[in-house]
Amino acid sequence: MTTTMWDCIQDQPDRVSASLESVRVDERFESVRALLARNGAPRHVMVLATGSSSNAVSAMRLHAERVIGAPVTVMEPTLFTQYGTAYADVDLVVAVSQRGTSSSTLEAADRIRVSGTPLVVITAAPSSPLAVRADAVLDMGIGDEVVLYSTIGVSATMATFAVLASEIAVVARRPVGPELGVDAVRRIVDQYPAVLERGLALADDRDLVTTARRISVIGSGPNVATAREAETKIAETCRIPVQGEELEAFMHGPVFEMQREHTVLLMDVPGSPASNRTRQFARFAARHCDHVATVSTGPSAAGVIGLDLDVPDLLSPLVLVIPFQLYSWRLSQYRGVDLTKQEFDDFDEAMKTKVS
Repeated sequence: MTTTMWDCIQDQPDRVSASLESVRVDERFESVRALLARNGAPRHVMVLATGSSSNAVSAMRLHAERVIGAPVTVMEPTLFTQYGTAYADVDLVVAVSQRGTSSSTLEAADRIRVSGTPLVVITAAPSSPLAVRADAVLDMGIGDEVVLYSTIGVSATMATFAVLASEIAVVARRPVGPELGVDAVRRIVDQYPAVLERGLALADDRDLVTTARRISVIGSGPNVATAREAETKIAETCRIPVQGEELEAFMHGPVFEMQREHTVLLMDVPGSPASNRTRQFARFAARHCDHVATVSTGPSAAGVIGLDLDVPDLLSPLVLVIPFQLYSWRLSQYRGVDLTKQEFDDFDEAMKTKVS
């Protein structure tokens, strides 16, 4: 029975894999396929999402643009509603909220409905307030994630958005290479048991858990968003200062904040454009910080926690996010944080970020 964040992390192989079975994909994408058939391939896709949902779709944005051959813009819903930020050529909007109750996303969806632009909603709650506003509902297919802090939902959002890109490519009559298509997503998710086993090395590193006081998580390319999801998960579960940064951006200012006692965690995909630069910076950081580690899709080595997988750079967030989920859980337990209780009891009432 799934009762804790740890249980949800461990449930990902079964639940995300089940959502990608051919029959389930046909069921889940039925209304989206009908919408695309009516309207054709979009020229520009705008995605409205916040929090972990934004991190997840942002991690897949470069993949989606490569697959569909059109721009994909991920936007905070409040920028759209408060400032009217939009693009004249946007002809498909995708709103993402795992539980379908994000008030800012709901407000933005209402604006989209008025504009008449087709709206697809990605959610794990197909009867939610957000879903009823949609022209097409795309169920993540994972059911309810009962804990406060999303892990299954993050992986499922990534996988669902990657499959959506392939569905759009079909309508656009764009061939999708076997390394980036739906079968590639399935193959990666099928390796989740190995990812959990090998990624546990990050959570089991006693030094990285017991000394963590200030953490920087650094990624490049699609894994800038993975780093920001790691920031989100560590901050909300461990309640310590943490930043998720792009490698080059980190080196233009934040690097000078590094202290000997800081924890620096990097992400690497061997063969990717930033791989050599990432390894170079890891060596530099290790000279100035006592707690430095790199999580890599490649093999393990000194200072490197390797998942030992052959995963394309554009789909690597699907696996690199999981070790940081494991680390967040283990660190929260070491720090004695009760994840069944929200940190601020009056937050939802004061800020009304969710609707019931």
